Amino acid sequence: MPKTQVIIAAAGDGTRLKSPVAKVFVELAGKPILVYSLEVFEQCPLVESVVVTVPASGIAVAEGIVKEFQFQKVRRIVSGG
Repeated sequence: MPKTQVIIAAAGDGTRLKSPVAKVFVELAGKPILVYSLEVFEQCPLVESVVVTVPASGIAVAEGIVKEFQFQKVRRIVSGG
């Protein structure tokens, strides 16, 4: 069965949301929005690896989220935008 690599384009700054933090880090029902996307791909057997793009200022935050929620498929977190 072929495997798929996923790129999550999450480098938006949340201007329209009027949030002081990037929208992917805003909490929704107790978890950052980014977690909801990562959970889907983490559980999908067809997905082999995930690359996440976030604002440059949010790389450390994203790394912390990956560690806290123990996402195994995230291979890289890079600056996007």
